[in-house]
Amino acid sequence: MSRHQFRLLVVLHQLFGFGSIVVYELTVGGVTPELTQFLDVGSSVVEEEGGGGFQKGFDDALFYGLMFLSVLASLGLCLFQRWGRTLFLLCSVSFILTWPVYQFHVVTGWSEMFGYAATILEGMIIALVYFSHLRRMFVPTEAT
Repeated sequence: MSRHQFRLLVVLHQLFGFGSIVVYELTVGGVTPELTQFLDVGSSVVEEEGGGGFQKGFDDALFYGLMFLSVLASLGLCLFQRWGRTLFLLCSVSFILTWPVYQFHVVTGWSEMFGYAATILEGMIIALVYFSHLRRMFVPTEAT
């Protein structure tokens, strides 16, 4: 795989990731009234039933903070920086570990299609930067 192809893979990952958010926001308005009521009373695993757990909006701030770090990590990957590789892995693990914090939500097939594609590309990127010949491109060059 060439540098150009790898950069394209990273860009596709970001596009699918943001695409899943956009498609979710576009399709969540079409859910039935029963599901809308569920979304209004649903909470995260760490919140109490009365809503007295984490402050409202904490999960959104956490999610968008991780998204920002993910974009920054992708930029580091495109520039073949070692910190980008490490940050990308940390963001991937952080997204997995923080899923219980997020509030309940209804997921549509369209948003899942984009989300699954982003997840597959994320795994491919991690495998390439740690276990393929591309890992040598992330080693800092010696000053001459």
